[in-house]
Amino acid sequence: FFEKLAMHYYEFKKTSKSAFYMGEIAQSKREIEKATVYFNESACLDTNQTEKANLYYRTANFYKSNNKAQAKEFALKAIEHAPEMIEAYIMLSKLYAEAEAECFSNEFEKKAKYLLASQTVERIIAINPKYEKTVKKLSDSFMKKAPAKTEIKKAKMKGKTLKFGCWINQSIVVPK
Repeated sequence: FFEKLAMHYYEFKKTSKSAFYMGEIAQSKREIEKATVYFNESACLDTNQTEKANLYYRTANFYKSNNKAQAKEFALKAIEHAPEMIEAYIMLSKLYAEAEAECFSNEFEKKAKYLLASQTVERIIAINPKYEKTVKKLSDSFMKKAPAKTEIKKAKMKGKTLKFGCWINQSIVVPK
């Protein structure tokens, strides 16, 4: 019944709410692509920046396990509309930390992804210092897996810019 009602509502008047309902229905049927289209449409129609960000974040959550490039794209859209959305930064950092081996050309890069994850999550402190303790714990967990100073020195990467390809498409300056 809800599905028919939502469909008629959507066909009658395309609003953020009607597109959202269609996204909910598609999501319940595990039609991820359709749900994404509807949630994206809902976000575009919404005038409230926080609500837009929430919809983009929700869409990023759809993709985080099966399409990291899409998840990243939607997490960045969430941040664009609500720069204080710490959840999106945490998601990005975890996406980087969980990046597949084929995204890296060598062992150093595979470990350096944790530097990127750490730097990403630490951006939260500038947004809201009250999360510093929690952020530091997550950042430290990433740094335990990152290249040690001796590995950085051996790879001759101290202070150099490291560009990650694949869906990551980010650069970091390797610490000295």
